[in-house]
Amino acid sequence: MYIYIIINVQEGIAMKVNTTELRTHLSDYLTMANKEEIIITNKGIEIARIISPKQAKKRSLNNLVGILPSLTDKEIENIKNERISKQ
Repeated sequence: MYIYIIINVQEGIAMKVNTTELRTHLSDYLTMANKEEIIITNKGIEIARIISPKQAKKRSLNNLVGILPSLTDKEIENIKNERISKQ
């Protein structure tokens, strides 16, 4: 059984787990996915990620806001807050 914890600079802390460990403790990892990203590996190669819907929305929002380079930081923050409040 191998579990690796890695630092994901953009999103905080992510847990890295191999497929055998995931199969054995699937319900535990699904519960953990609400709080942190789970990276699934097979033979040391990343094959998938499990993230919560809230994290997915946040990433999508950050990607959309990132395509608006002509706005000031304050304007971007206002747009983020407006979109988050609508969710």
